[in-house]
Amino acid sequence: MRQKKGELFVGSVEYGLLKYDYSSQIFVQLNLVKGINYLMGNHTYDIKEDKDGNLWLATFKGLMKVDMRNMICKDITPFAKVLINQGGTRNSFYGIYKDRFDNIWAGTNSYGIYVFNSSTEDFKLIYDNKTNNPTGPFYEDKFGIIWATTVQGFGNMILTRNLLI
Repeated sequence: MRQKKGELFVGSVEYGLLKYDYSSQIFVQLNLVKGINYLMGNHTYDIKEDKDGNLWLATFKGLMKVDMRNMICKDITPFAKVLINQGGTRNSFYGIYKDRFDNIWAGTNSYGIYVFNSSTEDFKLIYDNKTNNPTGPFYEDKFGIIWATTVQGFGNMILTRNLLI
Protein backbone atom coordinates (compact mmCIF):
# COMPACT_ATOMS: atom_id res chain seq x y z
CA MET A 1 0.00 0.00 0.00
CA ARG A 2 1.42 3.38 -0.98
CA GLN A 3 0.54 6.31 1.32
CA LYS A 4 -0.36 9.77 0.03
CA LYS A 5 3.13 10.89 1.10
CA GLY A 6 4.62 8.21 -1.16
CA GLU A 7 5.71 5.81 1.58
CA LEU A 8 5.27 2.12 0.79
CA PHE A 9 3.97 -0.39 3.39
CA VAL A 10 3.44 -4.16 3.30
CA GLY A 11 2.19 -6.60 5.90
CA SER A 12 4.08 -9.73 6.80
CA VAL A 13 3.40 -12.83 8.87
CA GLU A 14 6.42 -12.75 11.17
CA TYR A 15 7.49 -9.10 11.34
CA GLY A 16 4.27 -7.12 11.41
CA LEU A 17 4.06 -3.99 9.30
CA LEU A 18 7.04 -3.23 7.06
CA LYS A 19 7.99 0.09 5.48
CA TYR A 20 10.15 0.35 2.38
CA ASP A 21 13.35 2.33 2.95
CA TYR A 22 14.12 3.92 -0.41
CA SER A 23 17.72 4.78 0.55
CA SER A 24 18.74 1.21 1.46
CA GLN A 25 16.20 -0.36 -0.93
CA ILE A 26 14.96 -2.83 1.70
CA PHE A 27 11.84 -3.26 3.82
CA VAL A 28 12.32 -2.47 7.52
CA GLN A 29 10.08 -3.28 10.47
CA LEU A 30 7.92 -0.35 11.53
CA ASN A 31 8.88 0.64 15.09
CA LEU A 32 5.64 1.26 16.96
CA VAL A 33 5.62 2.88 20.39
CA LYS A 34 2.87 0.56 21.64
CA GLY A 35 0.92 -2.32 20.23
CA ILE A 36 3.56 -4.09 18.15
CA ASN A 37 2.35 -7.38 19.66
CA TYR A 38 -0.86 -6.99 17.62
CA LEU A 39 1.14 -7.21 14.41
CA MET A 40 3.84 -9.74 15.24
CA GLY A 41 2.91 -13.14 13.84
CA ASN A 42 -0.31 -11.67 12.48
CA HIS A 43 -0.84 -12.10 8.73
CA THR A 44 -1.99 -8.87 7.08
CA TYR A 45 -4.36 -9.31 4.14
CA ASP A 46 -5.11 -5.68 3.25
CA ILE A 47 -3.94 -2.15 4.17
CA LYS A 48 -5.69 1.19 3.57
CA GLU A 49 -4.98 4.79 4.61
CA ASP A 50 -7.71 7.07 5.98
CA LYS A 51 -8.02 10.85 5.55
CA ASP A 52 -5.96 11.44 8.72
CA GLY A 53 -3.04 9.31 7.53
CA ASN A 54 -3.83 6.35 9.81
CA LEU A 55 -3.30 2.87 8.40
CA TRP A 56 -6.12 0.30 8.68
CA LEU A 57 -5.08 -3.35 8.53
CA ALA A 58 -7.26 -6.37 7.77
CA THR A 59 -5.47 -9.17 9.63
CA PHE A 60 -5.86 -12.77 10.71
CA LYS A 61 -6.35 -11.66 14.33
CA GLY A 62 -8.76 -8.78 13.74
CA LEU A 63 -9.04 -5.21 12.50
CA MET A 64 -6.09 -2.98 13.42
CA LYS A 65 -5.64 0.78 13.22
CA VAL A 66 -2.14 2.27 13.21
CA ASP A 67 -1.89 5.91 14.32
CA MET A 68 1.05 6.99 12.17
CA ARG A 69 1.60 10.28 14.05
CA ASN A 70 2.10 8.59 17.43
CA MET A 71 3.21 5.19 16.05
CA ILE A 72 0.57 3.29 18.04
CA CYS A 73 -1.32 0.20 16.86
CA LYS A 74 -4.77 -0.55 18.30
CA ASP A 75 -6.99 -3.58 17.88
CA ILE A 76 -10.42 -2.16 17.02
CA THR A 77 -12.23 -5.35 16.07
CA PRO A 78 -15.94 -4.44 16.42
CA PHE A 79 -17.09 -7.71 17.96
CA ALA A 80 -16.12 -10.04 20.78
CA LYS A 81 -13.32 -12.34 19.68
CA VAL A 82 -14.04 -16.05 19.51
CA LEU A 83 -11.37 -18.69 20.03
CA ILE A 84 -11.60 -21.92 18.10
CA ASN A 85 -9.62 -25.18 18.11
CA GLN A 86 -5.83 -25.02 18.45
CA GLY A 87 -5.96 -21.40 19.62
CA GLY A 88 -7.04 -19.99 16.26
CA THR A 89 -9.79 -17.44 15.85
CA ARG A 90 -12.77 -16.66 13.65
CA ASN A 91 -11.76 -13.01 13.83
CA SER A 92 -10.05 -12.68 10.46
CA PHE A 93 -10.65 -9.62 8.30
CA TYR A 94 -9.92 -10.04 4.58
CA GLY A 95 -10.61 -6.71 2.94
CA ILE A 96 -10.69 -3.00 3.74
CA TYR A 97 -12.04 -0.18 1.59
CA LYS A 98 -12.24 3.60 2.13
CA ASP A 99 -15.28 5.03 0.32
CA ARG A 100 -15.77 8.53 -1.08
CA PHE A 101 -17.15 9.69 2.30
CA ASP A 102 -14.06 8.42 4.19
CA ASN A 103 -15.97 5.54 5.77
CA ILE A 104 -13.94 2.37 6.28
CA TRP A 105 -15.53 -0.88 5.05
CA ALA A 106 -14.17 -4.08 6.58
CA GLY A 107 -14.99 -7.61 5.40
CA THR A 108 -14.63 -10.53 7.81
CA ASN A 109 -14.25 -14.27 7.63
CA SER A 110 -17.41 -15.17 9.56
CA TYR A 111 -19.11 -12.00 10.81
CA GLY A 112 -20.07 -10.11 7.66
CA ILE A 113 -19.29 -6.55 6.62
CA TYR A 114 -18.79 -3.66 9.02
CA VAL A 115 -18.61 0.04 8.14
CA PHE A 116 -16.74 2.50 10.34
CA ASN A 117 -18.33 5.94 10.05
CA SER A 118 -15.47 8.44 10.26
CA SER A 119 -17.81 11.24 11.43
CA THR A 120 -19.39 9.35 14.35
CA GLU A 121 -16.48 6.93 14.92
CA ASP A 122 -18.93 4.03 15.24
CA PHE A 123 -19.13 0.65 13.54
CA LYS A 124 -22.30 -0.55 11.88
CA LEU A 125 -22.87 -4.15 10.81
CA ILE A 126 -24.37 -3.92 7.32
CA TYR A 127 -24.17 -7.53 6.21
CA ASP A 128 -24.43 -10.35 8.73
CA ASN A 129 -22.59 -13.43 7.56
CA LYS A 130 -23.22 -16.42 9.82
CA THR A 131 -21.36 -18.80 7.51
CA ASN A 132 -17.67 -19.13 6.77
CA ASN A 133 -17.76 -16.86 3.71
CA PRO A 134 -14.76 -14.48 3.67
CA THR A 135 -15.71 -11.01 2.44
CA GLY A 136 -13.44 -8.57 0.61
CA PRO A 137 -11.93 -6.96 -1.37
CA PHE A 138 -14.26 -4.07 -2.19
CA TYR A 139 -14.70 -1.78 -5.17
CA GLU A 140 -16.73 1.43 -5.60
CA ASP A 141 -17.97 2.20 -9.09
CA LYS A 142 -18.61 5.66 -10.56
CA PHE A 143 -22.27 5.49 -9.48
CA GLY A 144 -21.38 5.07 -5.78
CA ILE A 145 -22.22 1.38 -5.67
CA ILE A 146 -19.93 -0.63 -3.40
CA TRP A 147 -19.17 -4.12 -4.69
CA ALA A 148 -17.97 -6.81 -2.29
CA THR A 149 -16.49 -10.13 -3.29
CA THR A 150 -16.92 -13.34 -1.32
CA VAL A 151 -16.00 -16.97 -1.74
CA GLN A 152 -19.63 -17.63 -2.71
CA GLY A 153 -19.89 -14.81 -5.25
CA PHE A 154 -20.29 -11.04 -5.11
CA GLY A 155 -22.88 -8.50 -4.13
CA ASN A 156 -23.40 -4.77 -4.02
CA MET A 157 -24.60 -2.03 -1.68
CA ILE A 158 -25.64 1.48 -2.62
CA LEU A 159 -24.05 4.33 -0.69
CA THR A 160 -25.76 7.72 -0.89
CA ARG A 161 -24.69 10.88 0.95
CA ASN A 162 -22.92 8.93 3.66
CA LEU A 163 -25.95 6.68 4.30
CA LEU A 164 -26.43 3.10 3.28
CA ILE A 165 -29.75 2.47 1.54
